[in-house]
Amino acid sequence: FKDVFETAQNPDELVVGIMIKRILGKSVFYEFKWDSELAILNVAAITYREGEIQKVKVAVTGLTATPILIDLTDEYYDSKGDINVFTRRVRNYIEKTYNNVAISDSRASAEYRVHISKILISRALMSILSENA
Repeated sequence: FKDVFETAQNPDELVVGIMIKRILGKSVFYEFKWDSELAILNVAAITYREGEIQKVKVAVTGLTATPILIDLTDEYYDSKGDINVFTRRVRNYIEKTYNNVAISDSRASAEYRVHISKILISRALMSILSENA
């Protein structure tokens, strides 16, 4: 992706398929819609084991001009498994990192997108990392 609704695909190219590596883990997907079929923000989160490491990743669309993938594994280990500390650190990271690059349009301001992304990402992380989920 180059920008909102703009791919790197040339006019004479056609996507005929995609291959996605299957990852066994715990995952969740949330979308935030307001008054249309087009979501304002999407969040997908996954946790899975890679050897001895418990990976934690989040993908977000609608926050910036292009989709983003955030590897939160280090932050998860730094929080020593405390979900409240972890989600607080992630919310601070989102605010600091994306506050000046979030998109703004007639459906949602940049500030609103950052706010909603922090909520959805926190919910997603709590969902995949809680013992009872």
